[in-house]
Amino acid sequence: MSEIIQGIIHFILSPTFPDWVKLIRFIFIIISFFFLGYVIWALLKTSWFYRLVIWDLEEILTYRPFGVRK
Repeated sequence: MSEIIQGIIHFILSPTFPDWVKLIRFIFIIISFFFLGYVIWALLKTSWFYRLVIWDLEEILTYRPFGVRK
């Protein structure tokens, strides 16, 4: 019984994949990084991201609302 449990634990912690599964996993990792990079690039190109993050950060660091002059 303990050999079965040890076998299951060993399979869960360090499974052996066939080569074609490793290739598919590698392809999906590459595609995921591509889409993540595209999302980050698109956010940096829009004014929405600038208003959402940069303005709030400026308000926090200067202790006054964005756009208010001294």
